[in-house]
Amino acid sequence: ARIIGTDMATDLALIKIEGADLPTAQLAVSDDQVELGDWVLAIGNPFDLVASVTAGIVSGKGRNINLLRHDVTNQKNAVESFIQTDAAINPGNSGGALINMRGEVVGINTAIATHTGYYSGFSFAIPIGLVRKVVADLKEHGETKRAILGVKLMEIDSKVAMRKSLRTTKGVMIDYVAEHSSASFAGLQAGDVISAIDKKEVNTVPDFNARIALYAPNQKITLTYHRKGVEKIIQVHLLSTVGKIPDKAPKTTEGDSQIWGAELTLPTATEKKRLGIKTGVKVQKIQAGKLQSAGIKTGFIITQIDKKNITLISEVKTILAESKKNSKTITIEGYYWGEGKAYYALGW
Repeated sequence: ARIIGTDMATDLALIKIEGADLPTAQLAVSDDQVELGDWVLAIGNPFDLVASVTAGIVSGKGRNINLLRHDVTNQKNAVESFIQTDAAINPGNSGGALINMRGEVVGINTAIATHTGYYSGFSFAIPIGLVRKVVADLKEHGETKRAILGVKLMEIDSKVAMRKSLRTTKGVMIDYVAEHSSASFAGLQAGDVISAIDKKEVNTVPDFNARIALYAPNQKITLTYHRKGVEKIIQVHLLSTVGKIPDKAPKTTEGDSQIWGAELTLPTATEKKRLGIKTGVKVQKIQAGKLQSAGIKTGFIITQIDKKNITLISEVKTILAESKKNSKTITIEGYYWGEGKAYYALGW
């Protein structure tokens, strides 16, 4: 198998296996097909016991177990809204399928709640709706495209409801709205209670984050919220960060330096002189994406792709797009300052 892309925020990766007529599993259409009390089966290889199957029921949804919070790099975008089940899983089950009684995959087993390192009654799986979104992004872009509303949320219990004079404990309350964010442009305010996204109820912060994670930047959603007891419905234009809402989809230009998880720039005259090169494109920053999966690191200056000299960022974009379209493996050559020449093979 070959890694196509990874998403540390959800603990998911997309890999590709070369072959034909391989058996496949049927994925459930959405998370709405999973209800509390449903029977499920967990399949995996616990303790190297290949293709073991255990049974249980769905005992919770939208669980946040702080699995990803130890990773400072991914803390900002951590997305946790797990399916909780009492189907026994152990080390070796991670990455295995959680399936319903129709044989459809409803989740990917990923964690257990335990004090011993072994199964103690609770298991957790990544819901299939989130899996579908991440896989589609990794397949298309080599990285995830995640929209951000730009709010800090808090859950509502009886004490919060009483303190804030709320009439209900359903939904999540906005505690803070970031300036120049999707939320601020839409007119949302601190104290507003969000109850639904595209008519689907949200009652916990993990549930809200998981719902938003299903959307890409520049998409629009219908948000139902309450302000001072009055229900309101608005349309929100989602951004990938805080900033100005674009009038239309952005066009790719030479100045657009983001590609496959990497931020590209042109090397300085000093850098080219030190390395003895005349042209090239520098990887200024890199995160989870296609180029990082190939092994490329920050500071790498791309001089040739498949023996073609690289002078512009747009050339890198064009060649990689053609390579992906034709499922062609390409060779990337370049230099690291102080380390010399390096070669990378990038396939699809």
